[in-house]
Amino acid sequence: YDGDSILLQDTDYIGHRLEVVLAGTGNYGGEISAQSEIIQLAEQSFPPQPLTDLNVITDSTVRVQLPTLSTSLQGERFNIGYSKLEDGVPEEYRPDNKKVQYTSGQEVLIEGLQRNTTYYFFLRFDANKKHEKSDWASKGISIKTLQTQFDGAIHFEYGNNAIDAPTQGERLVARLGLVDQPGTKPNTTDGTWSWYKSANGTETEIKEFYPGGDGYSTYYEIPKNEEPGTTYRAVFKFHEDYTKTLNTGVETDKVEKTSEPLQEYIQEKMDQADGNQLKEVSEQITDSTITFQMDGLEGLVYGFRYSKGTDVKTAQSAGL
Repeated sequence: YDGDSILLQDTDYIGHRLEVVLAGTGNYGGEISAQSEIIQLAEQSFPPQPLTDLNVITDSTVRVQLPTLSTSLQGERFNIGYSKLEDGVPEEYRPDNKKVQYTSGQEVLIEGLQRNTTYYFFLRFDANKKHEKSDWASKGISIKTLQTQFDGAIHFEYGNNAIDAPTQGERLVARLGLVDQPGTKPNTTDGTWSWYKSANGTETEIKEFYPGGDGYSTYYEIPKNEEPGTTYRAVFKFHEDYTKTLNTGVETDKVEKTSEPLQEYIQEKMDQADGNQLKEVSEQITDSTITFQMDGLEGLVYGFRYSKGTDVKTAQSAGL
């Protein structure tokens, strides 16, 4: 009849056309028909309430809770989206690259986030048999992940392995490693180094230190005339994404280590050379030169003196 309507509640209609046929009766014969457009899923508005921050945060995870839906919306399912920009287009959160639908009031642990980063989280209704997925809600929440705890320390390596202290003229190495575990590597080596030395109560910065070949050490060549008792302090300031909580509970952005006092380098005295090992090379004697050969230890360098007498103290050094 003219003006009649039909309520389409069955989802089986979706994707099809509705055809209406009018057949003639009485003095009228034949029929006419008309088809509708393809029946589409309904549009759905976005969720009216945002996520709730449960304030359970690490350097890579946050915990949130979905809003509780009204009775009329209890069958709806949510998608969670995230972005690093407040007005950015959210990316759907898919743990292990799997699509997940979340329910009314559900608590969710969001994993795989970057440390020390602010994220914006949004909601939308997922698609179902009755409607398409909604737009992302315009209102979201922001949560910042924590910095990662730096698990390293500085370890000194002294050139003289016989004593656990630096010595004049030797190389002093400062190398990163796990706490109390020299020879290991911490969870980050990104940062900047600085060196200082303290002598007679005055500390000065050392500019002439060098990077080690491993990428997480530096070293200083101690001058031979450096003041004995000098101490050296190496400082490593790590990247801002990291922090370190001291035993006092204070947060810091660096680790440092002070060396033992500098030891004086005392040369070992050699025994007096044995003159009996000095041999004349007779075939190389001329009218103005005499050649000798020393049968001493290999690698030693000897000084020579000569005299017409036997008094060594008055003898002249040989010009070599």
